[in-house]
Amino acid sequence: MTDFPLPEDSRAASDPATPAGLRQQIRDLQRRQAELIGHYEARLRDAQCFRSLFEQNQDAMLLLRDNHFVDCNAAALRLLNLASKAQVLGRHAADFSPDYQPDGHHSRTRADELWAHTLRQGHSRFEWCWRYTAQEECWEDIMQTVVADGQGVLVQATWRDISARKQADRRLQQSEQRLQQALQAAALGLIDWDLATDVWSGDARTQTVLGLAPEPAGPGPGAPVRARLHPADLAGFQALLSPPPAGPPALRELEFRVRRTDGTEGYVALAGHVETTPAYPAGRLLGLVHDRTGHYLTQRELSYKTRLLDHILAHLPVLLARLSPAGEYRELIGAGLRRLQLTDNELAGQSVFEVFPALAAAAHRLLAGEQVNVVSSGVVADEPVHFQQYGFFDAERNEAIMFGIDITDHERRRAELEQQQQFTQRLLDHSIDAIIAFDSELRIIAWNAQTAVMSGIPARQALGRRCAEVIPKVAHDPTFQRLIHQALRGEAAQELSWTGRYYAGQLDMNLLPLALPNLPPGALLIARDVTQREQLRAETTRLKLRQQQLVLSAILTTQEQERRRIAEALHNGVGQLLYATSLHLSQLPAGPALHAGQQLLKEAIRATRSISFELTPRILEDFGLPVALRELTDRVPASPLQLELRLGGLEAPLASPIQIAVYRIVQELLNNMMRHANAHQGRISVEQEPEQLRIRVTDDGVGFAAGAPHPSGGIGLAGVRNRVELLGGTLTITSAPGQGTAIAIRLPLAPPAPNDNGPSGD
Repeated sequence: MTDFPLPEDSRAASDPATPAGLRQQIRDLQRRQAELIGHYEARLRDAQCFRSLFEQNQDAMLLLRDNHFVDCNAAALRLLNLASKAQVLGRHAADFSPDYQPDGHHSRTRADELWAHTLRQGHSRFEWCWRYTAQEECWEDIMQTVVADGQGVLVQATWRDISARKQADRRLQQSEQRLQQALQAAALGLIDWDLATDVWSGDARTQTVLGLAPEPAGPGPGAPVRARLHPADLAGFQALLSPPPAGPPALRELEFRVRRTDGTEGYVALAGHVETTPAYPAGRLLGLVHDRTGHYLTQRELSYKTRLLDHILAHLPVLLARLSPAGEYRELIGAGLRRLQLTDNELAGQSVFEVFPALAAAAHRLLAGEQVNVVSSGVVADEPVHFQQYGFFDAERNEAIMFGIDITDHERRRAELEQQQQFTQRLLDHSIDAIIAFDSELRIIAWNAQTAVMSGIPARQALGRRCAEVIPKVAHDPTFQRLIHQALRGEAAQELSWTGRYYAGQLDMNLLPLALPNLPPGALLIARDVTQREQLRAETTRLKLRQQQLVLSAILTTQEQERRRIAEALHNGVGQLLYATSLHLSQLPAGPALHAGQQLLKEAIRATRSISFELTPRILEDFGLPVALRELTDRVPASPLQLELRLGGLEAPLASPIQIAVYRIVQELLNNMMRHANAHQGRISVEQEPEQLRIRVTDDGVGFAAGAPHPSGGIGLAGVRNRVELLGGTLTITSAPGQGTAIAIRLPLAPPAPNDNGPSGD
C-alpha cells in the first residue's frame, strides 16, 4: 500500500509519541469500548428475548447439535410426557421413536438422513411418527432451521402435533376405501352430470359400465355417452336429464342398452336425484350406474330354459310332478302321461300313496328331504310300463319335485338284449375255442368259458380290464401286438401254431375286426388249442423221416451191394484174367511189340484195381470214416493241388448209411475239385456235433457264377444234392468266377429207432 503525506497537524495527532497522538488513541479506545458494550447489551437483550420465546412457546421447541438434543422447552416435555430436561438432553433425535417408521424405514437411519438434508439446505420440514402402538400413532409436523453460533452448527426444531389430522385423514381414507369396496362389490359406478353444460364425470367403473374406454377420471362432454346408447333408449335417457320440477328432488331411474367397445351389447340401470343448487341452477344429476348385463342374460337364459322345459314336457315322454308335504299332487303334467293314459293335472289333489302304491317307499323318502333316483314299474292295459324317477324336496317352496322319464321301450329293448347276450354267452361258453373280444382300448368285453379254462382266469376277473392287466405276457408278445393292431385297423390277421409264453401248448390264433354299435372298432380273438394236432403232425413228420431214412438206407445198401458185386467181379474176373495174360506174355520171346503189350496190360490192371477200390472202399468198412477219408485225400497227388483235411468229433462211430454217404459226398466233391476247379489249394472239413454233422469243402479255383449250372455239366454235384436231401440235410454253395468255391453241408444225426441197428452194408 502507498503512504500518502499527511498535514503537519495530522501527522502530530497520529504520532503516539506526541501528546496529541496519545489523546487521540485514548478517545478511540473509549469509543470502541462503548460500541462493544452496546453490541453485547443488544445481544443479551436478543438472547433474553429468544429464551423467553423458546421457553414460553406453546409448540414443542428443541435444539439439536450433531442430531442430539441439547435443549428443549416445557411444551416439548409435555409432548414427550417427560418430567425434566435431563431425560431429553444428550439423546439422539430418534430415541423417542419406534424402531421403524410406518413406511418401513428404520427410524435412526431415516433421522440421520433428514439431519444431513437439513444441514445441506439450511432448513427442512417433514412429518414424523414418534410413537407407534397397536392402538395409537403419534405424528408431528417438524420444521428444522440451521442456526450458527460460536460453538458450531445448531439446529432449532419446532414440533407440532398433527396426530388428530392424521387420524382424520386415515378415517376418511378408510371410509373412501369402504365406499369403493361396496361399490365394487355391488358393481356400481358414480356419475355426476351438469344439466346446464352437458358435462359429466364418473369413475373408471362408470366408464366401463357405459361402454366407454377407461380413461383418467375427469369431466367430459355427454355426446360420447349418447353415442353408445341404443337408439330406442335415447329418448328415455334425455328425459332423465330434464330439469327438475319444483319441490324436493325425486328418485329417477332408467334402464337402457349400450354398445361396448368389443361390439357386445350391455344393459345398464341408472338411479339418482336431480337437484338444483346455487352452483348448479339448471340442475345436477348425482347417481349410481349398475351393470345389469349378467342379470339380463340370466333372465334370458332362464326364459329359454323355461321354454325348453315346456317343449320337453309337451313333446318328449317325460312328466313333472309337484307334491305337497302330505303327498298330494299339486301339479302333474307332461307327454309321458300318455303312457299312463292320463291327461295333464288329471290327478291334481290326489295322494301319490293311493294312486301309485309302488312309489310309496320312494315318496316317503322324498318327502323326508332325501333325493331319490328309482325305477318304478307297473301295468297299464295289461302292458308293463317303466319310469325312471328322480326327485328332491324344495324346502323354500315346501314341496317335493319329481321328474319321470318313460323308459318302457328302453327296458323292453334291454330285456331283449339281455336275452340275446345270454344266448350269445351260452354259444361262447360251449365253444371249443377260446374267444376274447376287445374294444379299441384293448379292454376285455367278452371272455368265454374255454378262455377261462385255458388261462386259469375266471371271466369276472377279466371283463372290463385291459388286456395288459389280465394276460400281460400275451399283451406284450410282439406277434400278438402285430396281430391285434392289424385287426384294429380293420384287417383280418392269423398266426398258426403260435406258442404263447403263458401257455404250454400251441394255438391257432385268428383275429377279426369287431364292429360294435356306437363304439369305435374293436377286435375278436379266436384261439384254438392245436397242441395235439401239432404233436400228431410232428409224429407224422418223424415217421415220414424215419421211413425216408429206411428207404434211403435200403437204396444205399442196395447200391453199395451192387458196387461191391461189380468190384468183386472186376477184381476176381477181369483182374485175374488180365493178370494171367500178363504171366503168359512174360514167357514169350522179348521184343518191342511184346514190351508195348505188357505195358498196356499193366495199365489195364492198375485201372481195374482203381475202379474196384472206388466202387468199394474196403478200408471204410475195416477201419472207419476218419481213416478212409485220410486215405482218400492221400491218394491225391501233391502237385499241383495242395490239399488240407480237418476232422473233428468223429471218434464215435456213425451209422453205416451216414458214414457211407459222407464218404461218397467227400469223394464226389474232391473229384470235382481235381477235374474242374483248376485249384492250387483245397480244404476239406468234416466235424460232428451233438445233433448234426457239418461238411465244408473249399478251393481257390476258377469258381462259377451263383445260380448258374456247374461248369462241368456233369451229374456229380446233382447226385450230392440228392443224397443230402434224402438225409434231411441242407447244402449251400458260395462261388463266383475267379474267386473259388465253398460248399457247406449240414446233415442231421437222428437217434436210431429202438431195436434198429441200421443196415449192415453187407
